[in-house]
Amino acid sequence: MRYYLLLLVATTLIFQSCHEDTILTSIDEELENPTVVDGFFITGTITDMFGNPLRDTEVAIYQDGILIGTTYSDDEGSYTTASLDINPTLETILKYEKSDFQEKFRSFSFDQEEEIVKNVTLASEEVNASISESTLSTPLDTSLVLIYGYTRFSNGDPVAGVQCRSVWEFIELTSNFFIFQGTSADISDDDGYWEMYVPKDMSVFFQALFGFGDFGSTCRFDFAPVLPLAPNSLGQLGLPYIDLGQFQGDTEVITNPNVDLDLRNVTVSGKIERCDGSPIEAGSLTISLGQLFFEDLILPSETVKFEDYPFGPNGEFEVSLATCENTNTEWGVSVSAHDTIINWNAYQSYNYEEELDIGALNLCWDRNDYPGFIEVIIDQDTIITDNNYNDNVTSGIGTLLTGADKQEGEVRTSFFIAMEDIQVGENILTRLEMWHSQQEDSEGPFTVFDKPFNERPAMDAFAEITSIEDQWVEGYVDGKVNTTTGQKDIKVNFRIYDK
Repeated sequence: MRYYLLLLVATTLIFQSCHEDTILTSIDEELENPTVVDGFFITGTITDMFGNPLRDTEVAIYQDGILIGTTYSDDEGSYTTASLDINPTLETILKYEKSDFQEKFRSFSFDQEEEIVKNVTLASEEVNASISESTLSTPLDTSLVLIYGYTRFSNGDPVAGVQCRSVWEFIELTSNFFIFQGTSADISDDDGYWEMYVPKDMSVFFQALFGFGDFGSTCRFDFAPVLPLAPNSLGQLGLPYIDLGQFQGDTEVITNPNVDLDLRNVTVSGKIERCDGSPIEAGSLTISLGQLFFEDLILPSETVKFEDYPFGPNGEFEVSLATCENTNTEWGVSVSAHDTIINWNAYQSYNYEEELDIGALNLCWDRNDYPGFIEVIIDQDTIITDNNYNDNVTSGIGTLLTGADKQEGEVRTSFFIAMEDIQVGENILTRLEMWHSQQEDSEGPFTVFDKPFNERPAMDAFAEITSIEDQWVEGYVDGKVNTTTGQKDIKVNFRIYDK
């Protein structure tokens, strides 16, 4: 199903160019303001589908197809058009646009209101890969009619983030592969509202889905109207489209009112600090919610990622997300961050709590490369030597973790050592390991087929650190190691950067 949807997005992008041209030709560049009438404006917040605020979202204002001006959302996702002169006698169209999110249009008529509050939800391109940006409908295209509706759970709560799509022209290449030539899409706002434009007098096939995780997951809520599945090719898909019939004017579509609420929510807060305790200045933030494995590994059911998160002055953050409930699963939450200025990382997993305060998470994984030297000798046979060696990227201050590879054809030899609380003199090796792996094809993964030794800790070998200068660590490993073919002498010479 993933393959089908990705192909569908790609082909939709190709065949939507004519529709986009229609939209673009109806928009003029900014000319002059209409008659000034003070006090009429639109305000609200812009969030992602989990309710997290989206800052620096551009809001463009159109009247009579003319661009009146633009404004931007602040760090809290709030926006207002109060600084722009809007004529309340004309229909006002707002276009919301932010990098990595689907653009959205909304139309407004003031009537007797001077202030309109509209909170909108934008779909992430990564999360909602099945909806292509070029398919989104716009009220600037007057050749179409409006269909709209509200997505709510059976208890009446509105649902933001429901992916709604209409299709009216398509080519069926196989029973499971289509090229969509006429399509329109939207994602429901925080009040459950969605809208899109479709052509008059053409059969419209409709889908409304809300889900988490990868495509094909059983965690999906179907908000499509409860209608008989009329015979059509799109109705035979695993995620079928409903035939809504034809429209002659603006119409409300009543979506499925019998969807039960069955979600697990989490709000994660805390602060991200550099390894020396100073706050992060700029960087990305990723939060995952899912099954907890081996105390520190999360199998995500849902993940949200911010490439440029608006951290507070002390590195503060707060993020919400949700996924389907599963009472048979032990839940966990993971938090990872990357400081884009110094190129250091942090990762930590936690037991699930609905309101989770992680305190401070320190960025102590240095991802910078520091060329050094490493040589691995077993029974006087040099296995690996690298005079321009880049240390392992997950090393942290005071803990030496390093490894090296040598590849011959399809076979790779890998070596790894680790020690903690390093100091000049003899150190205990907490890990000493070597393995061989093979790549079945040029694009496939390497599969381990042999592990000559794997000692944790090493029993008959030690690490001698001869010098530590400006975090450059020099020394050697000496002793014996028990391999699958008997005990052998081992010697490792190295000069690496202690990260």
